[in-house]
Amino acid sequence: DMEEDGGGWMLLYSYNRNTSTSFRPLDGLNLPTSPTDGYSHWHLGDALGYTNADNVLDVRFYCWTSVHSRVVHFKTSNQHIRQVAVTGSHGTGNFAANWTTGWTALSNHSANLPASATSSSNYGAFYDNPFYSANAYWSISSSFVSCDDFTWLGNSSHQVWVRLPVPPTLSPTVDSPTSSASGPTTKPKKSPGNKRKQPLKDNWFRKRDVARQNAFPQKYSWLRKQAKQENTNDAV
Repeated sequence: DMEEDGGGWMLLYSYNRNTSTSFRPLDGLNLPTSPTDGYSHWHLGDALGYTNADNVLDVRFYCWTSVHSRVVHFKTSNQHIRQVAVTGSHGTGNFAANWTTGWTALSNHSANLPASATSSSNYGAFYDNPFYSANAYWSISSSFVSCDDFTWLGNSSHQVWVRLPVPPTLSPTVDSPTSSASGPTTKPKKSPGNKRKQPLKDNWFRKRDVARQNAFPQKYSWLRKQAKQENTNDAV
């Protein structure tokens, strides 16, 4: 979603139900692809390998139901809630105060929640009553669906979004021939200056061996073959 509150939102939860799908099991293994037709959820640790709340700027909650006209739509940057978006677990740190303070109403918000929340659950990440009051629940569980009320009747839509930091712009780099990075490298062409030069001492021994080969051709035939091979290598 690139429009709401400046954009940059990624959809984590999307559950759209009618009376025939109210008790359908949740799908916690796939990222949803549509806010209006989706029926799945995932968390950032599974989706992107994130490990902490620093990878999240805000978490956004939205729901509506055909039972009444109120709409839940708000965002929060609460540390605990951002961490749940990453790990999918509350641990033991979910409290009503995480939801009733530090939140910002977004377009069309008219519900009692989250301001009226008096209780919270440490189970089920964002789907099993993470915040609620006596008569108003947020619930997406397979046994109880509610949006700012206490009923599982009617059609409904629940969405959870996250806003992530803008990734840094990476400048293109050019690999040098000696770089260890993967990718093709250019091998310099041989030039006359690259040709191997024999030290003077090696030349002296070579001349000596040639003289011995001429004097004793059969005895030093192996030296002749070696010298021929070395001359061939030097010419490459």
